[in-house]
Amino acid sequence: MLFPNRPVNWDNRDYRAYCDHRTRQKRRLRLRMSIGVALALMAGMGLVAARFSTVTVW
Repeated sequence: MLFPNRPVNWDNRDYRAYCDHRTRQKRRLRLRMSIGVALALMAGMGLVAARFSTVTVW
């Protein structure tokens, strides 16, 4: 068998709960990714600002 832990006869409630779980998983992953991208952008902007603050114009 391909999935031995899966029950053989899924009713609609089980399938709906599984789909809701997948939706929540995707939403959580998307939230984590957006937080990570925002933090990376802020860090990058901070590094660029620190670099330009040390540059002297003659």
